[in-house]
Amino acid sequence: MRSLVCCSRTLTLSMVFAMAGFCFALATASRETTVSVEDRGVGTFLPLRYTNPNVFVNGVASAEFDLGDVAATQIITRYISAEGGLKPYRFTSSGTQSLDAAVGATDSTLTLGLSGVVSGRMSSRIPSVPLIMLGSSSYLTTPGTPGFRFKVSLQDAKGTAGDVVNGFFNLFFVTADKFKFCIDALPTGRVQDSYMTKVETMGGAGAVTVSVASISGAATTLKDLGLSIGSDGTIYGKPLVTGTVTIVLHAVDSKNNVALNRARTAADQSLTLVINPNTITSSDMVTTSCSVTGDTAKQGNDRLRYSGIVNVLGQDNFAIANSVVTFHLGGISFTGTLDKKGSFKATLADLSVVSAKINASSGMFSISITKGTFSKVLNATTFKNGDKTREALAVVVGDAVGTAEVLDFATKVNGTKYALNYRLGSQGSNAGGAFQLVKVQGKDQTGANGAAADKWNVKFIALAPVGLGTTQGTTNVTTAQLRIGTNFISKLPASGRNAARGFSFRGSSGSLVRSLTLSSKNGVGSFSTAALAPSQTGLQPASQSPRFGNIFFPVGLDLTRSGTTFTGEHARRIFGVRNVYNDVPPKR
Repeated sequence: MRSLVCCSRTLTLSMVFAMAGFCFALATASRETTVSVEDRGVGTFLPLRYTNPNVFVNGVASAEFDLGDVAATQIITRYISAEGGLKPYRFTSSGTQSLDAAVGATDSTLTLGLSGVVSGRMSSRIPSVPLIMLGSSSYLTTPGTPGFRFKVSLQDAKGTAGDVVNGFFNLFFVTADKFKFCIDALPTGRVQDSYMTKVETMGGAGAVTVSVASISGAATTLKDLGLSIGSDGTIYGKPLVTGTVTIVLHAVDSKNNVALNRARTAADQSLTLVINPNTITSSDMVTTSCSVTGDTAKQGNDRLRYSGIVNVLGQDNFAIANSVVTFHLGGISFTGTLDKKGSFKATLADLSVVSAKINASSGMFSISITKGTFSKVLNATTFKNGDKTREALAVVVGDAVGTAEVLDFATKVNGTKYALNYRLGSQGSNAGGAFQLVKVQGKDQTGANGAAADKWNVKFIALAPVGLGTTQGTTNVTTAQLRIGTNFISKLPASGRNAARGFSFRGSSGSLVRSLTLSSKNGVGSFSTAALAPSQTGLQPASQSPRFGNIFFPVGLDLTRSGTTFTGEHARRIFGVRNVYNDVPPKR
């Protein structure tokens, strides 16, 4: 896989929805059914927890987590991963047992990003064990091996406070006298949930290339699994099957040396990936369009165009300037540093032109690569006209977000020329499905009792995963249950006339939910509410926002459909200004 660096013009949110066909016809008014409040709010299906492999001490799993081996001065990227609760997540490490405290007495540059990425250079030495005061330092790892042991706090996006889970993570300091893998276990995953981790090596000469030697178990190919594995060892995508998969990775360095497993007992590393069932669709990224065109008979004639919505608003102190952005699609990848306007552009030595741009307010992300050569990494010689090809896609934006999805591209072939196309609602499909808020606005009102309340207007995208429908959207919906915050639940009947094309509801003047629409073609939807009191949603009113600062606005959508159901959950950070909530940060 070549390493590329990128930028292009920003698409506004209105352009995206125009392109996606953001147009609805509301059915005639129908009365809302009685509100039924159940004993759960948004984000209560699964407990919030870490999914990294446990540290084993004398063959017994401990309660702490294994981030693998590291060598002196090694530059690493390791992912802390989690599940449950409500996305987006926020990972922090502070106090006397933090990562900063662990590296403070060394020359290490390791940092923990808000999205859970541990990256930087390992120290050239670790203080000797006798100098370490157990119980008051993070240096010593759980089994007593010198290394970094540090505490991480994970917070989800439930309303103002959210749930918090703490855990200890371990990096084991070893010598790089052998070319070997640094990890021997993978985080667990869930069907239709974003998955991203990295399997690194140490002790190799020059550039190291990681490849898949074999896959067995619940899936026998990466595309069936819904994941891709980059040549740098990054594993990303959305699992599409449940069960256990065994993946054997092979790594060679620039001198064609073959990496041993972590235990140094044999070549290659066997990894077990457990994929658990999942009833929730949640996304921090939705692709609106992606195309790759090229010619297998020519070099430097391929082009990539991408646009999507990334939830950079998942973090309150995200700064676009100087953020490192990484993009993966199949075997194509780039890494670059954004300027203060969220752009990057470069011409590489092979004359390919790469560019990327992200809007820190809307989350619109666009990419352009021209004069590239992708046919080998995308296996373009195997494409057939009219077929579909599946590719995983991943985006990491600084501290803000690290997320992935998997797309089924429509394939077009004419001789040696090929084209892969995905466009929301018209070409290809989002195999892993999606549910993401793209716009939230709230305005202070007066409730029925004269107390403070907020009226909400929300736009979202809901795409059914593979196996839940024949189209990208959600067809034949009979009822919808809307959940806002931790308390509010309202069940809405579908209009019979629009059931095949999507969901449409309009409430009476006294209804708490005024309208909800969802297109079965492209999964784009919206809803509006009457004034909802803080006691109904669990959210602070906008009039109090200067005191409480920015908060998360959580939404859940449960759809009853013919044959199966769909549940989506997501949250978006909102900011209060002059008695109004908006998801665009106020200008300072």
